[in-house]
Amino acid sequence: MRRFKITLRLVICFAVTSLLMVALGAFCLLQMQATRTQGEAVESGALPSIATADAIAIGLVKLRSETTRLIANADDPGAVINSKINVEQLRNEVEKGFSEYLARVQSGTEHDSIVALQDAYKAFMPGLQDQIALIEQNKLGEARMLANTMLSLQGDLMDMQVQLLRELNKQSAATAVEAASASYEQTRIIALSAIGLVLALTLLLAWRLSVSIIHPVRQALHIASTIADGDLSEHPIPDGKDETAQLLITLGRMRTNLHSTIDQIYAAATQLSQSVQEMGSIAEASALNLQLQNTEIEQAAVAVNQMSQAAIEVAGNASNTVTESETSTQAAAQGQDKLSATILSIKELTENVLDSSHQAQGLAERPQSISSILDVIRAIANQTNL
Repeated sequence: MRRFKITLRLVICFAVTSLLMVALGAFCLLQMQATRTQGEAVESGALPSIATADAIAIGLVKLRSETTRLIANADDPGAVINSKINVEQLRNEVEKGFSEYLARVQSGTEHDSIVALQDAYKAFMPGLQDQIALIEQNKLGEARMLANTMLSLQGDLMDMQVQLLRELNKQSAATAVEAASASYEQTRIIALSAIGLVLALTLLLAWRLSVSIIHPVRQALHIASTIADGDLSEHPIPDGKDETAQLLITLGRMRTNLHSTIDQIYAAATQLSQSVQEMGSIAEASALNLQLQNTEIEQAAVAVNQMSQAAIEVAGNASNTVTESETSTQAAAQGQDKLSATILSIKELTENVLDSSHQAQGLAERPQSISSILDVIRAIANQTNL
């Protein structure tokens, strides 16, 4: 059953159950029809025959009683006329009963019995008519003799045939009742057996359907519980194509994916741990480098301080140099004035040319030394951004 979907499985089970119920209902209907047929056989066979035979017997008894009444009321013409009328009515009823009975029973012992009774009746009726004629002729002695001989004999014969017919009808009714009882008992046994079989098949289908649904669901619940408890080991998955099998396959795939994810997380955690260790080593190296850098920075700060002091000293020297340069410039201007005066004096004082020439050379050398000093100061100022 696991090869089918749950919906199709339910439809099949309910369809089979419905077919079993329909078959059981049809069988019960057939058995009811058979029982009804037996009842109709009793209704149309034994019971009408018994009723008709009883009606014929009652009519014959009344006819025999009319013979006695005719003898008793022979002196009363009115009573005789009423008896004749009663005899005629009874004759019509009895003959009608014989016709109906013979139409219903075509052969067999019962047919022979009703024919014998009819023959006795046919022999009895002429005697009864003769008795009426004798009474009308006031021949009471002959009428009584006829009543006590032939009519009495034919009456006894009719009574015997009526009793025989009743026994045959009783036997026929008993046979029909026994057949109906046997049919009912057989129907009851078969119906109970069919009900038990249908019930057993229904319970079997319900059990198989329940097992085919509940067992895989329990397996799925067990697998889900083991996954929730952290157990990702393999579990056997039964074959099937229904929803529960797909659920088990999905749970298995989920377990595999969880296992793969956990493996990836474990690998990532291992890599992260290694990376943390490497970062620790790098941090330690960075700390050492920072220490070295701090030391170098401190040394650089000391050097900068020293350079600052040197720059201050250089600035002071530069200031002094500027002052001296200004003094030298003034001296140069004065020397230039003196040189001009000297040149003018040269023209006048030829004799002191040599001495003035030596003095002019000395004055010329001093500006050159001052110019070189200014170049040095300018280079220092450019280097120190002063």
